[in-house]
Amino acid sequence: MFSFLSSVGDKIVKICEEYGYFERNEVSNIKAKNIQGLELELTSERLQEYDFNSIKSTCFNKEIGILYKLKYGEIGAKLISKSSRPMAQFTGTVRHLGKLSGLELTSMSIVDINGHKLDKWHVGLTLIAGNASVQIRREADRYVVSTRHQIHPRFVSLTELRSLYFWRISLPSTVAMGFEFELNPRITLEVMVSESHLQPPSVALQYQCSRAQCLIRVYGDVYSKKNGVSFAFRPSSFV
Repeated sequence: MFSFLSSVGDKIVKICEEYGYFERNEVSNIKAKNIQGLELELTSERLQEYDFNSIKSTCFNKEIGILYKLKYGEIGAKLISKSSRPMAQFTGTVRHLGKLSGLELTSMSIVDINGHKLDKWHVGLTLIAGNASVQIRREADRYVVSTRHQIHPRFVSLTELRSLYFWRISLPSTVAMGFEFELNPRITLEVMVSESHLQPPSVALQYQCSRAQCLIRVYGDVYSKKNGVSFAFRPSSFV
């Protein structure tokens, strides 16, 4: 019975490979984006924070960070200048990747340096199978479920569901849908549209000026109305 199911599975995979479905799967994309070694990142962004249905504040952030990528994950730290509040961000990722499947465990925490308190945090689990992946993320005040499906080697469909809650009171969920499209090997366009009129569509354009050494990203975010530019430099790629 098990051998029969295994042979059927192998045939399905072979048919999909013949049509190019696994040409650039999620696992290969993760491996391509995560070159092992040291990475330095500089970011400048404008951020509008929301308090339910109204704008709470607008600020300009400056960030400098370091990320060390390993075979089975990465660890990183950032110093964030958020208006007049210095913040420290710590991230960690553990991943296990097979040929066509894998999983990732992620965590992030932001600490208010002056206030000596935890400002934001999240933990997440990403499951990958072939050309599709789903991430479940738990934040301080919401749950986020997002999916990616690589329909074509240059086109990825995106969906995201956010469920807010406040003092154990569930608030209306919001759904956003969009896509990533590779304009050429160095430029990627991302568009997200939300069902909520309070969250306008977002457009992010990423330009990779050098495949191995550095990355420039100009972006906007549909949920936080965040936009900015980041520059990442990978000195270890010269070795």
